[in-house]
Amino acid sequence: MSQRKVHQLSTSDARNHFADLVNRVAYGKEQVILRRHGQALVAVIPLEDWQRLQGQALPPPSHPSRKPQKGRKK
Repeated sequence: MSQRKVHQLSTSDARNHFADLVNRVAYGKEQVILRRHGQALVAVIPLEDWQRLQGQALPPPSHPSRKPQKGRKK
C-alpha cells in the first residue's frame, strides 16, 4: 500500500459534507480519520485498501434495478 496523507475530520463535518467525503475517498483515494470530541473514532478508506487489508478481492458490484420505496414519490 502506498503512503498517503491521512486527513482528519470531525464527525459533524463528515455528516455535513458526506457526499464530498465519499467522493474524496472513492475517487481521490484519500484516507480519512473521523474524530468525535477529539478522539479518533473510525477510518474511512478506499475499497481497494480495505480489500488489501482483508487479503481478498471482492467480485465487482452488481447494480440491480432499484424499486421505488413504499410511500415515496419518484
